[in-house]
Amino acid sequence: MEAAAWGCGDELVAALSAASGVLVELPVTVCRLGGGDLETVLGVVDRLAAVAAAARFTLASEAEQRGEVRCSASGTVRQWVADRCPTLEARDVGVLAKAVARLNTPVLETGPGRRRLRSAVGAGGGRGGQ
Repeated sequence: MEAAAWGCGDELVAALSAASGVLVELPVTVCRLGGGDLETVLGVVDRLAAVAAAARFTLASEAEQRGEVRCSASGTVRQWVADRCPTLEARDVGVLAKAVARLNTPVLETGPGRRRLRSAVGAGGGRGGQ
């Protein structure tokens, strides 16, 4: 589905929850997959993991830019992410917070270089831009 198709947060949450549900059920349904399917599904799951990590950055960055983090009880990007991502290890929370801080700095505020850099991080390209 196209990203532009999402009109409101509730629809996006429902779609992401459905995808999460499929992955939760994978241990039960994996026995139904053929050998070739295992390889294909693993590649798709790997891509989902990469774009999910990038989505964390995108959402945290947007929340910081809008002032949502500052106005929250959390107060910092690090704590805001930690409060909302209970499965994320503390080290990874720190890496994410540092990326948001560095990519949301006024020095990078304008110009195509900043947009390309934020876009690359937000795309979750993985190794070699994949």
